[in-house]
Amino acid sequence: MAIDLSAREPVGALIVEGALVSIPARGQEMYPWLPVSLIATNRFDSSQKIRSVQCPKLIMHARDDEMVPIHHGLALFKAASEPKEFVELKGGHGDAIEVDRSHIALTIAGFAERVVPSQPQPVSQTQRSTSRRLDRRRIRAGKAAVQPGQTEKIERVTSRSP
Repeated sequence: MAIDLSAREPVGALIVEGALVSIPARGQEMYPWLPVSLIATNRFDSSQKIRSVQCPKLIMHARDDEMVPIHHGLALFKAASEPKEFVELKGGHGDAIEVDRSHIALTIAGFAERVVPSQPQPVSQTQRSTSRRLDRRRIRAGKAAVQPGQTEKIERVTSRSP
């Protein structure tokens, strides 16, 4: 879902962990006798969508992930345009955060330092009005994406939530 959002909306950076190339691709691996590509109603075609993502990308994947094998993460990395980084994690699909916690924290912190500007960038009037419209839509949908310099706005919005 993060790749899909990043392909459709301007974001400051993208971080994904354990992402799959697409549902039909993974389904075909798991059930080679079924015509998964014909029956899958939601494709989640991340390998196609990531090609249009222009922001810096951090793709992390656990080496021992059996649910979504690491070759999916590597394929996404290959399909992505620069700037991009790939980090191999220890552990599996559900436990990489426990097994490799400090590595993940340091990786994300380092990535954020490299890609998030330390000084707010000037925003044009067009960008500001587009951002407000998108924020209102996300808030109505109960979703919010944090971009550089937006943490204060998101905190104000979430503090009003029940």
